[in-house]
Amino acid sequence: MPRIPEDVIAQVRAQADIVEVVSEYVPLKRRGRNYFVLCPFHSERTPSFSVNPELGIFHCFGCGVGGDVFGFLMKMEGLSFYEAVRRLAEKYGVPLPKSTRDQGNDALYRANAFAQEFYKKLLWEDPAGGKARRYLEEREIGRGVAERFALGYAPPGWEGLIRAASHEGIGPEVLEKAGLALRRRSGGYYDRFRDRLTFPIHNPGGRPVAFGARVLGEGEPKYINSPETPIYHKGKVLYGISQAREAVRREGGAIVVEGYMDLLRLFSAGIENAVAVAGTAFTPHQAELLRRYAERAILCFDADRAGSEAALRGGEVLSEAGLEVRVVELPPGHDPDSFVREEGREEFLRMVGNSKPLVEHMLEKVREVEDISSVEGRRRAAKAMAEVLSKVGDELRRDLWTRRVAEALGLREEVLRKVVERRGRSEETGPVEVPLRQTVPPAQRELLKILFSVPELAERVVEEAELDAFAGRLRSAAKVAYEAIGDGRLPTVSDVLAETQDEGLAEELAGILQEGLDEERARKVLADSIASVRREKIRREIERVAGEIREAEEAGDMERVDALYSHLMYLKREEARLIRARHPLGREGL
Repeated sequence: MPRIPEDVIAQVRAQADIVEVVSEYVPLKRRGRNYFVLCPFHSERTPSFSVNPELGIFHCFGCGVGGDVFGFLMKMEGLSFYEAVRRLAEKYGVPLPKSTRDQGNDALYRANAFAQEFYKKLLWEDPAGGKARRYLEEREIGRGVAERFALGYAPPGWEGLIRAASHEGIGPEVLEKAGLALRRRSGGYYDRFRDRLTFPIHNPGGRPVAFGARVLGEGEPKYINSPETPIYHKGKVLYGISQAREAVRREGGAIVVEGYMDLLRLFSAGIENAVAVAGTAFTPHQAELLRRYAERAILCFDADRAGSEAALRGGEVLSEAGLEVRVVELPPGHDPDSFVREEGREEFLRMVGNSKPLVEHMLEKVREVEDISSVEGRRRAAKAMAEVLSKVGDELRRDLWTRRVAEALGLREEVLRKVVERRGRSEETGPVEVPLRQTVPPAQRELLKILFSVPELAERVVEEAELDAFAGRLRSAAKVAYEAIGDGRLPTVSDVLAETQDEGLAEELAGILQEGLDEERARKVLADSIASVRREKIRREIERVAGEIREAEEAGDMERVDALYSHLMYLKREEARLIRARHPLGREGL
């Protein structure tokens, strides 16, 4: 991975507005000097995710996640530090040195972007794309929607993309790694997608990371898709999320469909708060992705047994993530594409408006197959519904539905609750686990705040507190700060992330800085904090020497015991002196 010059990182960080960047993903609301929103990284009911524009950091007081503008993009889109810097450099017009371009995963993004433009040009400008254009006309997908989703046409030859990409300096090895080419057993490479309509799959930021491709006319398989690559994990993306996210935020909910054409049909009808799972079983990662933008998911799958089962599985995953889940029941033989074409936009929206909550939908299905007038039928129905209820992530919603289901099945509420709780424990479900962090001594916390946010006093910390006075991995953060201050600049969380590549350390530091420290208080605590870290350092040294004395005694090395004991006495005198002189520097300047 290339190393980006510190001055370039600083320039990108200065240009990138963390409030603007975060607002592209979640709707921030100002409260005092900071901005708050429901955390996009864990399920919660009260906003605890805070963005501090003055320090350029974010922090969630619920799950502990935190960092700077680069760290936010890294977590939201699974980028490396380099990729996050490059993304923001492009967004804010900051040029990167040539030596840092087209490295690592960036080459894969470039390959996919080239393939998207290559296929798109063939669809609209090449005679060979005529049958793909006719197919879109037959399916009533207009050019506006097709271009919005960057649909394209992969030519029938074996090396069309490979040859075109080579002229742009993109080799077949990169295409293979990006999932766009395959290696021949006899040597060489050939195009993965041939004579097919192509559907680029974009990440939330709008960059193409993979493709789906449909056969034109007869042939099997009907669809083929990109394999998983370093930039594409099919269980972590949703087709159409980059095009739909603004409408999803605006509507407060997302319509979830199965296939590419289902989604394009809805967009063609002006229904834009929709995404597609595109042939994969709904995953927790996809649920968390959707929850960044919506509080409600409306499942609209094919009206067959497979669609019903997919709705149940997807509904449970979404419900477990804390979303309100509803289900649209289409008439038999229909999917969203066919229904909208035959019945129209307004009728589809009416069906969406009449959608049923997942629990109610499942209760109806269970009552259709179980005779709840019999003891065994009621027992089976209760177990099936307990399974569904145990997956409802929102505690209040689960409580209300448990009461409703118990009443509908003629069960005592407390009995059904016990069954639901047992199911929940057996599945080991629950809230997001907050990673345990080592407790940071108060004095170190205060000095770190001064180092990173009070430039008037930061130099004094460097002069009077030795670096090894900081314990644990926070010493790495202090080291970065000392070096930056030595270079005459104020350190940032970005510096720590760039130097250490430790996202956990950046999170912990952001959490400490978010606590805040004004200059007046900083002056009051500075001397005490320096004295305190010195005492802590002495105590750690005393513990180390005492341990060595015990080892020397066990080994019978009395000469070493005497030497260590003399050093121990010196350390204890130093500790006593520091305790007596609580303000070793006096109060001058405090």
